[in-house]
Amino acid sequence: MNLTAASRTGLSREASEDRWVAVTGDHALVLAVADGMGGTLGGGEAATAALAALLDRLDRSAPLTLDALRDAVGAAHQRVRALAPDGVPVALRAGTTLTAAVATGPRLHLAHIGDSSCWLLRRGRLRRLTEVHTHAAALVAAGAVERGSAAERRLGGLLTRFLGMPGAVGAQLLTVRVRAGDRVLVATDGVTGALPVPALAELLSRPGVGAAELVRAAVDAGGRDDATALLVDMDTVAACRSTSDTRYACEAAEVRAR
Repeated sequence: MNLTAASRTGLSREASEDRWVAVTGDHALVLAVADGMGGTLGGGEAATAALAALLDRLDRSAPLTLDALRDAVGAAHQRVRALAPDGVPVALRAGTTLTAAVATGPRLHLAHIGDSSCWLLRRGRLRRLTEVHTHAAALVAAGAVERGSAAERRLGGLLTRFLGMPGAVGAQLLTVRVRAGDRVLVATDGVTGALPVPALAELLSRPGVGAAELVRAAVDAGGRDDATALLVDMDTVAACRSTSDTRYACEAAEVRAR
């Protein structure tokens, strides 16, 4: 298994609100990205809190099932909600997207909220595994707005689901089977928003291209948002029995697993 990670501050940002974490061990692989919501108070803080809560809960779960991942996302949502007292307007609340992937054996469990994403490249064919939780995507799906229109671009940054929103958050949950030779990408929209799908597929199909090349390509394409990518070349990942032997790497020093 080959895992690479890269993150860069967007051209229009003074500080990045993206956070990421990768957990590798003999029995499992955990990848997650969180994109703190621009325009809110504490977007980076929210992303950090979400990943810390996710790892805290997963660290106490064995085996790492889809249900365990769902519960970890719920804990992350509550951790982010606790950052703002009741009564704070939604527009000022700390919030974050979250895309988390857990690989155990031939299964890849996914939990997703927002407009970050997870992709699967198999034999040159790229498939987006996650939904887009924005007002623009909902209107395009309903046929009310044309894809690629100015209206879609204006509404593209308005999330319909995010960690920290009032009430419950409905995460997209799914499990897919992976094979040796597959490439799995987990990325924030700073990468995928700057690179059209054909360009992303072409890059991922090149031998030796890692996360740093994807992030660099996004910035070179004029991407103004923070760009973060986690890219793994899959082989056989043994079934998870315990997370006690894992090694943690993270972009933010505040993110820690007990």
